[in-house]
Amino acid sequence: MSWSPVLEVAIGIVFVFLLVSLICSQIGNVISGILRWRSKELEDGIRNFILNGDQALTTKLYNHPLIQTLAPKDAFATRLARRVPVVKDWVHPGEHPPWIPSRTFVLALFDTFVPGANGATKVDDLRAAIGGLPDTFPLKTPLLALVTSGDEKIDAARHNIETWFDAAMAQVTAIYARNMWRLAVIVGITVSVLLNVDTVAVATGLWRDSALRSTVVATATQYAQTPGESAQAAAELEKLKLPIGWAVAPANTGLGWSIVPNDWAQSPENANYLFKAIGWLVTGLAGAQGAPFWFDVLKKLTQRG
Repeated sequence: MSWSPVLEVAIGIVFVFLLVSLICSQIGNVISGILRWRSKELEDGIRNFILNGDQALTTKLYNHPLIQTLAPKDAFATRLARRVPVVKDWVHPGEHPPWIPSRTFVLALFDTFVPGANGATKVDDLRAAIGGLPDTFPLKTPLLALVTSGDEKIDAARHNIETWFDAAMAQVTAIYARNMWRLAVIVGITVSVLLNVDTVAVATGLWRDSALRSTVVATATQYAQTPGESAQAAAELEKLKLPIGWAVAPANTGLGWSIVPNDWAQSPENANYLFKAIGWLVTGLAGAQGAPFWFDVLKKLTQRG
């Protein structure tokens, strides 16, 4: 297959971004899992979007057995994180689940706050049970509106409440995605520095070395057809033999050696701190973009040859 040098360099860079994204995703998921951020966002969403910001009501709802059974046991890493002074305040309580099905939420909600609602067989009975709540109860008005509108069947009324809950959870998911994006940027830049995956150096190396370019393109094309395991992304990146990573080089210091970027060790004349910082930043932001995005780009580019 014949490729232009520009397209080959683009394929190589996108493939590197894909592998870095996979590495960042794994690290981000581990951090989020240990700190139980998904559980925190869910509780915040239920409290703020459904229970009118009332923490006492939130705690009461979370104490319901149906909710408690959904809470996973803390992993060893989470228990360990709770003992680290700097980290422990970031770890969310382990008795809170990361997700609650809408039907389970409705059952727990009625059982906790609306006595007799779960046993209601008619919409009128359900309305009466909700109407008996104190006027100061924050859910009384929205629940009455949800069971009054639409079909008079009891299942339809409960479906309305489930839909209301799902809409709130969509907002929670959006907030969680934004927070994970911020984490992904931090992880992406950290990974690009620790592994010295500098976009400027990678692009320069691919442009100057046609043999390296051909090898990377062949590997990327095969990967686009049959993706490898996500856990092997770091190994895949290392096998490409790109100008990444770090090297021990002689130095005019008391130790007689220093750790420098591999590309600088191979070509000292290319040492440029500004370009290195820019290269790390570009790689970090690309890694935060997510593997699905870069995989789609890679497939489109490899199909153009």
